[in-house]
Amino acid sequence: MKRMIPDEDPRREMIRWESCTWEGARLAQLKAYRKLSFTEKLQAIESWCEFSRFLIERRKKRGLPVIPLHGHDREES
Repeated sequence: MKRMIPDEDPRREMIRWESCTWEGARLAQLKAYRKLSFTEKLQAIESWCEFSRFLIERRKKRGLPVIPLHGHDREES
């Protein structure tokens, strides 16, 4: 059973309903990213790259196909 917030609950006003659509969520992400310093943006990109490599390695270990990204994961023929 899903828990819903009753109309009279003050937390209901805190919900950012505009972020509940694909467009709204994307806009919220962009706004949050714009607030980061240059160093924080570089750190975020590095962490995304690490996570991407982790996912690629996990797929390889499971014997699943891997789509090479920009030539970085191409195996030598």
